[in-house]
Amino acid sequence: MQSQCSGAWRADVLKRMVQLGAALAVFAPVTSGMAYDENAKVNATLFAMDAVKRKLRDPSSAEFRNVNTYEPEQRVLVVCGLVNAKNGFGGYAGYEAFVWFPLGADLKPDVRNGTALVGAKEIGDIGSLCRNAK
Repeated sequence: MQSQCSGAWRADVLKRMVQLGAALAVFAPVTSGMAYDENAKVNATLFAMDAVKRKLRDPSSAEFRNVNTYEPEQRVLVVCGLVNAKNGFGGYAGYEAFVWFPLGADLKPDVRNGTALVGAKEIGDIGSLCRNAK
């Protein structure tokens, strides 16, 4: 799979996600006492899958499984799952984890595109959000 963002950018996003965890509450409907409804979760899943596909060498070959949405600490909707796609040799590379969150490269809300991290190298420590999901 090819990467569309530099290592420095990924490291900066991961660091800011940890540092700005409390600030993310601003973007969630929980601040008004509302939880995300099923429609919002379905839309987030579709946006996440689309963002992940854009990062793949062969987007049309993407196969998803174990895709789930959740709200870590009821702050922001995050989508996690596994994706398998064809590599440069035309064979499937094997399932890799992905995490998607509704923030753009500037760390401002961007629900339609968001940020997709695919594979262990990109996900790094942020993958613990998915492992800790209930």
